[in-house]
Amino acid sequence: MAVYVLESCVALDEYGEDVEALKSEINAILSVTGEPTKAQKEVLAGKMRRLIESVVNTHVFNKQRHQFKQKSQQVSAFDDFTRVVPLLPAEAQSLRDLFAKLSITEHDDPRNAYVNTDKAMFQTRYNAIKLIEAAIVGRK
Repeated sequence: MAVYVLESCVALDEYGEDVEALKSEINAILSVTGEPTKAQKEVLAGKMRRLIESVVNTHVFNKQRHQFKQKSQQVSAFDDFTRVVPLLPAEAQSLRDLFAKLSITEHDDPRNAYVNTDKAMFQTRYNAIKLIEAAIVGRK
């Protein structure tokens, strides 16, 4: 069974929470010379949103954030949850703001998405996500 990411009712990519794989995909897009195309900006924003979710699930919740109990999951995973690393309020606020800036609001015209966002802005936001991840890992 696979989970796919949908945007505008089109399957864009298979969903995954591998932080390093997401980083390499983001780096590949950001390393291209010149400004990314509109399609590349949409993919880049989607992967960066997924990176934020993955960093939180991997490092904060120790990969234990589930929306439902799987059959193979033990009833009590207390020992796993004792390794939860809380986000600082400033980090949580920054991640929320970054996620919002990388998302299209429901009332915005998707044709104008990321028009005013250039490669340098994406790089700045990506660097901010990596700094927060490094801070969380440093507190483990």
